[in-house]
Amino acid sequence: MGVVAILEKAVLVGLISLFMMASLCKLFPSKFPEEVGADMNRKFQQYCHVCVTILFGYQPNPMTYKLVTGIIELAGALALILKDTRKVGCVLLIITMAGAVQTLICLKEYKESIFPSCVFLALCFLYHISGRTVSLEKSKTE
Repeated sequence: MGVVAILEKAVLVGLISLFMMASLCKLFPSKFPEEVGADMNRKFQQYCHVCVTILFGYQPNPMTYKLVTGIIELAGALALILKDTRKVGCVLLIITMAGAVQTLICLKEYKESIFPSCVFLALCFLYHISGRTVSLEKSKTE
């Protein structure tokens, strides 16, 4: 197994874990410490005011916005698990992270936008490299 394949696996495991945990926090806040749920609710109150859907005349309800975001993150994380659906999961989560970065920048939370930006780049890397490591290894053996 080459360095690229090892890096792909490490990034993949990290991203799946991250999005599973993030989605579960949004979908089942009662299973986490009370401060986590309260903080997330407060943040989504702000997020709904700069949501990209406002450009189309729709401002989401904060709780609905949180729930839909959690479902998208869970679907994306599950899609990353299988090779056949990995690229679809990457695209779904890349769009989600672009929205997260846009939201934080609109709220002038520049420091907080660094982490979602890094996750965005990791997803772009995973999208680019998915399916290539197998073909690279086959071409080396031929």
